[in-house]
Amino acid sequence: MRLCILCLAIVFIGTAAHLAQSAENLALRPDAVPIARVTAPTGSQPEDINIIKNEVTTEESYDSYDGANAAAEDWYGYTWSEQLYFDTLVFYEGTPSAAGGYWKSLTVQYTIDGTRWIEAGNVAVAPQYDYSDDPERPPYSRYDLTFTGCLGTGVRIYGQPGGPCFYISIAELEVYGTKPHVVCTRELPTSYEVGQNISVSLTLDVDAENVPTSLTLVELIPAGLTVADPGTGDTSQPDEISWSFGEGEVASQTLNYSLAVPEGHSSVINSSGTLSYPSTPSQDITGSQAVAPFPLPPTGLSVTFDVDANLSWSPGAQEGLAGYRVYRSEALGDFADISGLILDSSYIDHFVEEGKTYRYKVVSQNTTGAASDLADSPASTPRGPSMLKRQFEDYDFEGGNYPGGEFQRGFRAGFRSDLDFRDFYYQSDQQTNAYRPDDPIAIPPFNTEEYYVGSTTPSDWWRYTFDVPADGYVKIGAIRAASEGDAIVEFLWDELHVGWFSFNTEGSSNWQIIPVDVPTFHSPSGKHTLRIILSVGDADFDYFGIGFEQPEPSRTILFKEDFENYSTTAEIIAPRDEENEKGGWTIVGSGVGGGEGAWQLWTTTGDPLGYESPDLPGMIGKYAISDGEFAGPGDLDEQLISPEIDCTGYVGVLVEFGSNIEIYEPDIGVFDQVYDLDLQTYDEEAQSWSDWANVFHHEGADGDDSSPHFVDVSGLADGKRIKLRWRFWEANYDYWWAVDNIRVTAETPAAETGRILSIAVAGDTISLTWESFSTGYYRVQYTDDLTSGTWSDVPGQTWPITEEQWTGDDVSATKSRFYRVISDEGTPPVPGKILSVEITGDTISLTWESFGTGSYRVQYREDLTSGAWSDISDAVSETSWTGAILPEGKTGFYRVISSE
Repeated sequence: MRLCILCLAIVFIGTAAHLAQSAENLALRPDAVPIARVTAPTGSQPEDINIIKNEVTTEESYDSYDGANAAAEDWYGYTWSEQLYFDTLVFYEGTPSAAGGYWKSLTVQYTIDGTRWIEAGNVAVAPQYDYSDDPERPPYSRYDLTFTGCLGTGVRIYGQPGGPCFYISIAELEVYGTKPHVVCTRELPTSYEVGQNISVSLTLDVDAENVPTSLTLVELIPAGLTVADPGTGDTSQPDEISWSFGEGEVASQTLNYSLAVPEGHSSVINSSGTLSYPSTPSQDITGSQAVAPFPLPPTGLSVTFDVDANLSWSPGAQEGLAGYRVYRSEALGDFADISGLILDSSYIDHFVEEGKTYRYKVVSQNTTGAASDLADSPASTPRGPSMLKRQFEDYDFEGGNYPGGEFQRGFRAGFRSDLDFRDFYYQSDQQTNAYRPDDPIAIPPFNTEEYYVGSTTPSDWWRYTFDVPADGYVKIGAIRAASEGDAIVEFLWDELHVGWFSFNTEGSSNWQIIPVDVPTFHSPSGKHTLRIILSVGDADFDYFGIGFEQPEPSRTILFKEDFENYSTTAEIIAPRDEENEKGGWTIVGSGVGGGEGAWQLWTTTGDPLGYESPDLPGMIGKYAISDGEFAGPGDLDEQLISPEIDCTGYVGVLVEFGSNIEIYEPDIGVFDQVYDLDLQTYDEEAQSWSDWANVFHHEGADGDDSSPHFVDVSGLADGKRIKLRWRFWEANYDYWWAVDNIRVTAETPAAETGRILSIAVAGDTISLTWESFSTGYYRVQYTDDLTSGTWSDVPGQTWPITEEQWTGDDVSATKSRFYRVISDEGTPPVPGKILSVEITGDTISLTWESFGTGSYRVQYREDLTSGAWSDISDAVSETSWTGAILPEGKTGFYRVISSE
C-alpha cells in the first residue's frame, strides 16, 4: 500500500521534477498482464515478474539476467483485455551494477492487435537518462516517459540492454492516460511493395457520453505518393485528404483510403495528420506513423567456428531497416531465432557445443516489424565447432612444477594459506576427447568454476597436449580470466611463439570470457603442445577455447625469422641470395672493445648470460641477443639489421617480435637501458635508402621487460621495400636484450581505386571522369551505405571499360549513392581496325579486319572526350555491317568490338 497520495501539480524528488498522476494506474487493473523478454531469470533477484506492479519502488527489483540474454533488445510492459488509452509511463530502475541492469537506448512501443508493436511518437524521458556504460547509478531512480497518446491493448518500454551481461533491472512500471472524448487511430501495413497501393485505416473512437457537435480530420499525403482511392475523403486541397462531420454525424467508425507508391520509391513513408473538434483545436492522430519498404534479406553470410560460432554478413542498403535476426538449426532441424533483434551485421553464438552440427540464417527486419522471408535468407554450410573447453593440465608456479601425487591426479596451483579443493586440478579417467586420445582428462561444464589456476604472476605457465586431426590452421578463440589490472598472456605452439593478447577485467572476482585476438596459425596434424604464459600482471585463469581446421588467414607472411635455421652467428650474416634463402642480416657493434658485445646467436641451454641461464618466454632454443656484460663498462650501441623485406603490393604491414630485456645489477639509476625498433624505406626515384625512422622505443633505469610486441608500421611501409633495425644502446655493463620470433605480415590491398575528377548529374543519369591509373582497365562501382563496406558493380554495363569516363545509372532510385572507380585486370572488349566506311543515302556501311572470337558489335558515340559508347547493332558474325546513318547535323564516331 502507498502511504500517501500526492495531489500537487509537481512533486520534486531530488533535483528532478515529476508530473504527479491523478489518473488511474492502468498497471493495477485486474486484467493487466506483465510482459518481459526474459520470463525465467537466473540472477539473484526475485523471479516473479509481478513485482513490477506491486507498488513497491525501493526495496526489490526484477532482473532480466538469464545467462543467455545476449540479444540487443529487452522490454517490460503490460497487455490488457481491451483497448486503453495511455500517454505516460513511470519507470523505476532497479539495482544496476557493473554487470548491467541499465539501458543503452530506451523508447516506448504499443500494440493494437497483440502481435505487432508500433513506435510511440514524441517520446521524452525526464529526467534525462544516462545511456553511457557507467555502472555507477543510484538504485531505484524514477523516470517519467511521456509520448503522443496511444490507443491499444498493450504498451512496453523497449530498448538495448547495457553492461557485459546484457540485462535490465526494474523495480516498478506504472501506466497512465486520461482518454480524450475522441481518439483517432491510424493503421498502416507492416511494409510496402513499390508500384503497389498501400491501404490506410483511420478508426474513430468517440465517447458516447461526450459526442462533439462537429469534427474535422486531415491527413497529409506523404511526399512522393499520390491518392489512389480517397474513400469518403475530400481531395480538393492539394497534398491532403480531409473529412468533415457536422452535428449528428460524429460517431465511432472506420475510414479507409489508399495511396499509390510509384516504381523506384525506396524511402520510408511517413504519415501525419490531425483531428479537431470544439474545445480541442488540434490533436495528433495516433497509431502507425511510418511504413518502410519490404526488407531485403542480407547477403554474404559467413560463419567460422573456434570456441564460438562467429557470424558476419553484408547489410542491406535500404531505408527503414531496424536490424537483423539470427536463426539457428541444430542437427539439420528447424530454424529458431537465437538473437532477437540486433543492430550489427555480425553476431557471436556463444552457446554451441563440440560434436553438434549447426546451420544459420539471417533475416532483415524493418522499423514496422516486417521481416524478410526466412526461405530467401542466406544459409551457412552445416558445420560443427572443433574446440575444447577444459581445466588446466601442466602447471608451473614460480619456476617449479607441483604434481599432485599418485592418488591425486592434478597439479598444485601455488602457495596459499587457505588451501581448499580449488588449489588442485583433478583429472579423471571417465571422459575422453577426440583431440586427446592418450590423455583422458575430464572436461568440466562451460560455466564451472571448480577448476582454475589462481594467483598467477609473470612467468607462470600451463601447457596442453593436443592431437590435431588434420593439417591446417588453428585458432585460439577465447579464455576465461580475471585480473586486478593490465595483464598479458603469450601463446607458444610447440614452444614457438604464435601470439599474445592483453586484457584487464579490473577485479579478480570479475570473471569474463575474453576473445583472444591472436592470428590464426598453421599446424600439421599429429600431437602438439600449447603453452600459455602470463608475461605481465597478476591474474586467475579458467578454461579456454581452441578451434582446428580453420580457414586460411587473409594476412600474408612477408618475412619470418625465429633463428632456429642457424647454427652459428656467421650464418646469420652470410649473403642472402636465390640459393641461400636465409641469412642476409647485418650486425653492427660499436661498443667498448670493438664490438665484442654485438648481436650474437644464443640458446637457452647454451652459454650463461651474466649470472644465470634465462628461460626466456617465447624464445625456446636459439635467439639473437646483445649482451652488455661482455662488452665491459661503457655505453653500447648494437644494431641488428634485417635483410630487405618487400612490402610492395601490400598494405596493413605489421611487425611482430618477441622481446626480452633484463638488468642483472642496476647501475643505481645512472644509466638507462634503451632499445629501439627502427624502419628504413627504399626511395625508388632516388635509388637510395631513407634515414632510419623509429617505430618503437623503450627505456628505463631498472626493471625487466619480457613481452611480445606487435607494431603497426603501415604508415611507413605500405607498398614499399623496407629494412628493420633492432638497436640496443646506452646500456652499460649488466644489461642484455634478446630478440626472436620475428614476423612481418600484411594484407593484399583491395582493387586500386582512381581519383574521380568530375561528377555531373543530368536528369536521371550521372557522368564521371577520372585520372588514368593502373592497367587502364576500369569498372565503376557504387554503394548506398559507406559504413557497410559493400560495393557493387553498376548494373547494365559490360565491364571493364578503357575510357577514363562513364555515363549511366538511375540516380533517382536512391536518395544518396556513392561511387568509386577501380582497376580491373580483366580483358576489355577489343576494338577492331575498320577498313572502310561508305555512306549511301540514309545508310552507312562498315567493313573491318577479322579479330577476337569472330563475333562483333558496332558501337557509336557523339563525342570522343565524353559520353559512353552505345551498341547500334546486335552481335554479327560477318566483318561488315550496314545500318541507319546519323540524323542530319549530328557528328558521330564508330567502333567495332568483340562481342565476347
